Order: sequence, then C-alpha cells, then structure tokens
Amino acid sequence: MTEQSTESAYPADDNKPQFRATGTPAEEREEERALKMWNLKQDAKWGKDVDIQKKAIQELARIGAPALGHLREILTVLPPGEIRQSCEDAIRNAAASAKS
Repeated sequence: MTEQSTESAYPADDNKPQFRATGTPAEEREEERALKMWNLKQDAKWGKDVDIQKKAIQELARIGAPALGHLREILTVLPPGEIRQSCEDAIRNAAASAKS
C-alpha cells in the first residue's frame, strides 16, 4: 500500500487562513473568501505556467480592494516580465476602485 503525500505543491505559508468549525454564516463566508484569496495568491506566485498565474491575478483583481495585500505580496516574488506587469496593472485597478 502506498502513502499519499499531504504536502502542497507550493512552498509553506504560515498565513494560510484556518477554518473554525463554528461561526455565524457571515463569518463562514468571510473565511471562505479569505481561503479563496489565499489559494489564488499561491497560484499567482507559484503556478505551473503563465496562464495559471495570470488567471489568478485577474481573479484577485476582480475581488478589488480586499485583495490588494495579496497582489502586493505576489509582486514581491515576480521577476520582471509579462506576469509582473499584469500584477502591477491589477494593483492599480484595485486601488482605483477602492478610492471610488
């Protein structure tokens, strides 16, 4: 019998949101949103290919202001190039929507 690995394909991140078993429906929705943003951030930072990274950045950009911190963190690990430019554009758009 073989053991299945429980390790993530991405580097460890101590900031992964944790679900609590109890909470109000609003708290559970917020936790789900936080986990979704965290997963998108991981895809954007460590995705297998450019398309996965771009899609994750676009999804975070659609979320808007709540995702700004994640987008800024992604920007710190991206090398210069097309994906970095997409992330910079997403940050500008999310910041502009937060101001309006």
